[in-house]
Amino acid sequence: VGHDRRARTGVLAGRGGGGAGARADVASSPGGIGADGSRIVFSVGSHGERDIYLVNPDGSGRTRLTKHSKDDYAPAISPDGRSIAWTSDRSDRNDIWLMTDEGDGFDEDRAIEVSDQLSARGNNSKEPAWFPDGRRIAFQSNDAESADIWSVDVTDDSRRVPWTADGYW
Repeated sequence: VGHDRRARTGVLAGRGGGGAGARADVASSPGGIGADGSRIVFSVGSHGERDIYLVNPDGSGRTRLTKHSKDDYAPAISPDGRSIAWTSDRSDRNDIWLMTDEGDGFDEDRAIEVSDQLSARGNNSKEPAWFPDGRRIAFQSNDAESADIWSVDVTDDSRRVPWTADGYW
């Protein structure tokens, strides 16, 4: 069964208040659909204070995953549906954060920052995207002079490498 990500997130992050399929006059960012099609992740809220949500494809089971006063947006769900990477400015610059369902659901208190070494150098990291094997996340990182694509092995957070134009590491 195919899924149209734009149609799904458009309905979920539309105008109005509360329930599934409701519409809201707020900022939203596209999310993603798990590889098995069983979960959709997206962000919604007022610009600068968006949060991450998870919902079933039929709009039921809407669950708020982040409750932070900063901006959490651009979520990406891992191919196995057990991890979500997203962009957040909770450290006063954009960083990539990761939350994993360890069998008891997603818990923001267990979220970790995966782009912190780059951000420590003043870089802003955003727009995570999962590699098909679910082991790595690619993301954009920029400073005042340039923007680059980087990747991080989420199974070994000590390995952050730039992604060159020719595809070699």
